[in-house]
Amino acid sequence: IGVGYGQAGSTVRAMGRLLLAQTNILTLTGTNAADAVNLVVGDNAGNNDGNSTAAFLLLGQTNRINAGGILIGGQKTPGTIQFNPAFPNNPTLYLRGQDGVSRVQALRIGDEADAGGTGSPNTGTLDLRAGTADMLVDTLMLGRSQNGNNTANSAGNLLLGAGNLDVNSFILAAQTN
Repeated sequence: IGVGYGQAGSTVRAMGRLLLAQTNILTLTGTNAADAVNLVVGDNAGNNDGNSTAAFLLLGQTNRINAGGILIGGQKTPGTIQFNPAFPNNPTLYLRGQDGVSRVQALRIGDEADAGGTGSPNTGTLDLRAGTADMLVDTLMLGRSQNGNNTANSAGNLLLGAGNLDVNSFILAAQTN
């Protein structure tokens, strides 16, 4: 699933908003070639639309996402996943690997490392304060800036309410070369 996802030469300046139903079970097994993830919310190889609300995924009341990799706020594009305020009664998110039992291999929030040296900042946000989350993750990357020499910043925001976050490796504010 790609929301606000565009690659240079085909779809550039992509933006989008996906609102899920009240009850959702998503099992994502394929990957896109560029990012090796199953779910992308905000990622453009070409420039984004210049709008700070470029890509949104609004979760329902009860949500289960089974995926190998998730990218929120990739290159040049802000992305946000949060609970839909239309479902205010303690919404839930269960996050597991593709088989529904294991860990998500990679949860990347605010990861611009694929962009090269373009100088375009981005922000990724996973805001689960309005409900309860139960997440098993192998590697959680929060805020990784672009490859190369530039001054663009990448920010990752992880906002939690109640629940459990079980992570093997947590990478915070990384700079790659």
